[in-house]
Amino acid sequence: MRHLILAAVLIGTIPAAQAAPSCPGDTVVWVNQNTGVYHLPGDRWYGRTKHGAYVCERQAEAEGDHRSGVRVARQHTPRSTRRSTTRSPHTVDEQMQDAQPESIVENPF
Repeated sequence: MRHLILAAVLIGTIPAAQAAPSCPGDTVVWVNQNTGVYHLPGDRWYGRTKHGAYVCERQAEAEGDHRSGVRVARQHTPRSTRRSTTRSPHTVDEQMQDAQPESIVENPF
């Protein structure tokens, strides 16, 4: 019996079971908090990434996370660093000037 409990703890099934009552009618998923990807039960990485948490699938999607194996066009910001974005202090004209070479070198050939 001890080995069964130890195995359950190691593979993460006990915390998932504790999360289940807060997700009636929803699937408990594992969210990798560094990437914003969530994994379903049975997935290779379910409960196995270093920084993650069990949450309801609807909650994960509401927070901008996406299902593993689904490509998204946007860049994910890890939960730990989500902040309001700030605009670059340089204007487009200043950035274009920075991109120009200091001097023009003519082709010697």
